[in-house]
Amino acid sequence: GEARDWAADVMDNQTKGRGKGRGRANTMERDIHVDKKPGKRSNLKQTRDRKHPQQSNHDANYSKASRPGISTTLGAGVRADDDAKRGEFTESPAERQAFKEFGRNFRQKENISLEAARKYALACLSATNPDLYLPPSTHWRVYLDVADIAKRSNQLDDARSHYRRSCELQPYASQGWLEHSKLEEECGNLSKCANILEEGLQYCSLNESLLIRAVKFYERIGDLRHARQLLARLKHSSVEKSWKTMLEGALLEARAGKYKMARELLKYITFHVPWYGPLYLAHAKLERDYGSPEEAYLIVDKGLKELPRYGPLYFQAFRLCEKEDLSNEDFHLPRTMAIVSRAESISKELLWKVHLEVAQIQERAAIKAVECNPTWNLSSELDSARKSYAKAIMLCPPNLTWKVWLASGRTNVSWDNIDEARALFLRAYDCVSEKSKSTVLLECARLEEFCGDVELARSILCKARNESGKNDWKVWLSSVNLESRCGHRERAI
Repeated sequence: GEARDWAADVMDNQTKGRGKGRGRANTMERDIHVDKKPGKRSNLKQTRDRKHPQQSNHDANYSKASRPGISTTLGAGVRADDDAKRGEFTESPAERQAFKEFGRNFRQKENISLEAARKYALACLSATNPDLYLPPSTHWRVYLDVADIAKRSNQLDDARSHYRRSCELQPYASQGWLEHSKLEEECGNLSKCANILEEGLQYCSLNESLLIRAVKFYERIGDLRHARQLLARLKHSSVEKSWKTMLEGALLEARAGKYKMARELLKYITFHVPWYGPLYLAHAKLERDYGSPEEAYLIVDKGLKELPRYGPLYFQAFRLCEKEDLSNEDFHLPRTMAIVSRAESISKELLWKVHLEVAQIQERAAIKAVECNPTWNLSSELDSARKSYAKAIMLCPPNLTWKVWLASGRTNVSWDNIDEARALFLRAYDCVSEKSKSTVLLECARLEEFCGDVELARSILCKARNESGKNDWKVWLSSVNLESRCGHRERAI
């Protein structure tokens, strides 16, 4: 009922607005007026919708006179005030430069201390400091920075007042409403969060970020009716401007169990926005989880034809084809390798990841092949995986080679080649950055525990805690788990 209503209304109204039998270019021509001048880029000017004149300039003509609790007799004065606020939203180059300089100095003060940054920002808001005083049209941005400092300092009341001040100074900017609502939700004040979102949507009725946040919020609290009412606003907006919000609505319906409606919406959005790769991914995952894997593959294949260099679609295709090959006991992975050969057109920065993913797929296929055929030799079955690891190493950037060495070491552990695995882990440790050393040390500790040398594993974890204990909680958790498995409960605590 409700799901069908909002989705059907949006698709029907947008389709009618486009006109029947018209192409994509004509559709764009209906939605916008294109003023072309020789030698210059086209200027896009919004035109008034003939069919819905009261809705076409909804944001521009929206006034506080139509909001609850405000008398309509004040309409003219409030409209003038709204126009002034919108005028402030467009900053001059000098004002942008002043705020850019403020941001640079603010970050320097922040590196010293949060209190120094807060005092500097407040000084820039005071007219008594002519050397630091910023133009009034930028004050709402400064209040957002001050509110963030207060939030990080756990001064929540101050953060609330600064967010409120920012929203009062510039109600047509969605950032203030978004950050204020996040603060209240994180504090557990769900009713206040809802009120802030509703108030923000009165000023920014079709703002993409604010509308998506409101839809997600009402979904989290279980109020799907309200979320769908917000999505129904999109029926007077063109699909080019509202497709991201429609995508969130489609995912909402999928999570709510309305798979048929989610499919219709995703097909509709993909048809009108064929250049956005994540749409194909979302549609393929929906079909993979709740429909037909074959249909999911067709969607991915369609996306790859449209976007032949979009990496995530290839990785999704690898997983779908791997599942199909292994279910048919085709351990040489014919369908998967056919997709791999197509992935040569992917960007060079991702090509090493393709070979790394293929190596892991081939490893899983080799293990399953040996399980189904116990007489087969696992070492010989893993030859293709080793070749893929070698290709990944050759194509990998030097700062990321440790990931390939680590994955190759895990493969050697799977067929009990412990000495080779140790050598690969040490090689990974030699080329890993300081930030990621703890990851390699954890793998080394797991390997030694697997071999039965608990003392050596404990020593490696001690080294990891000393080097990365302040920045990586995983080293502490691994140490606790090791002691728990060894039966040393007091030591774990």
